[in-house]
Amino acid sequence: MRITLLFLLLLTVINGYKIVFFVLDISTSQVIFNKRIAETLADRGHNVTMVLVKALDETRKNEIPIKENINLYIVNGSIGVTREEFENQQKSVMFEDYSLFDRKVWKSAQTGRQFIFGSCRNILSNAEFLTWLKEQHFDLAFLYAFQACPVGLVHIGRIPSWIWLIR
Repeated sequence: MRITLLFLLLLTVINGYKIVFFVLDISTSQVIFNKRIAETLADRGHNVTMVLVKALDETRKNEIPIKENINLYIVNGSIGVTREEFENQQKSVMFEDYSLFDRKVWKSAQTGRQFIFGSCRNILSNAEFLTWLKEQHFDLAFLYAFQACPVGLVHIGRIPSWIWLIR
């Protein structure tokens, strides 16, 4: 009986989880998708933080309104590529019928690798961000998929659980 009462008492004291979303701020639709999930969790009582990873060199502010019950942290991982340069590079191969062995396809893939690795390197060299991440003691992380960088951030931040979030 005492154990049951103690358990019920503890249930009333327990707060929601402390959750972080690592969101690559390249695609507005991806940011909106993550924002909706983050808002739903925050509305249910969880402490939610969105880390917007700025991978492009731009002065544009986040145009997507985020509710006040979500903490926002912006980290710069830019390697000096502007949004216009990135989109032009993508357009050059996106809607064409190239062979996998075509020079344009290989150049596009090489640019993409430089973009991914350079951005990750810049984030991992940001001591202020890494210190902040360790001090937060998050319980769960939602990561953008297909890249290893956010998985590394989970390990650096000692976050015990993580989910790849794919739209």
